[in-house]
Amino acid sequence: EPVMGGVMQEGFVASVNVADPANIVPVERKTFSGQSLAIHVSQTTIFAAGQVYDSNSGDSSTRVQAIDISDPAGAIALRGTVDVPGFIRNRFSMGDFEAVFRIATESNGFGFRKVRVFTYDLGDLDHITALGQVDVIQGESLEAARFDGPRGYVVTFRRVDPRFVIDLRDPAHPAVTGHSVVPGFSTHLEPRGTRLIAVGVDAADPGPALHFRE
Repeated sequence: EPVMGGVMQEGFVASVNVADPANIVPVERKTFSGQSLAIHVSQTTIFAAGQVYDSNSGDSSTRVQAIDISDPAGAIALRGTVDVPGFIRNRFSMGDFEAVFRIATESNGFGFRKVRVFTYDLGDLDHITALGQVDVIQGESLEAARFDGPRGYVVTFRRVDPRFVIDLRDPAHPAVTGHSVVPGFSTHLEPRGTRLIAVGVDAADPGPALHFRE
């Protein structure tokens, strides 16, 4: 099973053979630059994301390292990387579907804040290429995101909680197709078929809140 870790400015992924519980054997370990704080794992690939800060411009970006774990014997291959503008909230800000990587980020600076969704072509893991992007909202923070097949859900916050639906059926042209507003903000989303469960905080009462949306 792949195991992730990070020390200083290095991340690593390692595989071990657990076929014989009495004789667990390390198979391979790969180290790469950048401290990986969040991971998304598919059946064949680990996407390890860490924040990169440019002290000259003051901008933050998210560097995503693709790691090939498709070999059933445990061989690991470091593949391509991509730098995405902005930073992510957590691992749920990333997802992949039908050879397309999707990621929701927040960018901010002097007097501006912007939430966007980016898409990338995974047809060649050694050369991950940009497909499209969509501006979700300006002036608000990214609080939660979740991807579910051809859809994405993004929660932002300023005074109330806008919850946006992102249509990703055409990855090169993602689009915001709907939204709903509730008090407070959601910190976690769970798609369940035709229902979206959101857990968060009510702005009027700073205790936990649970919302359902069809």
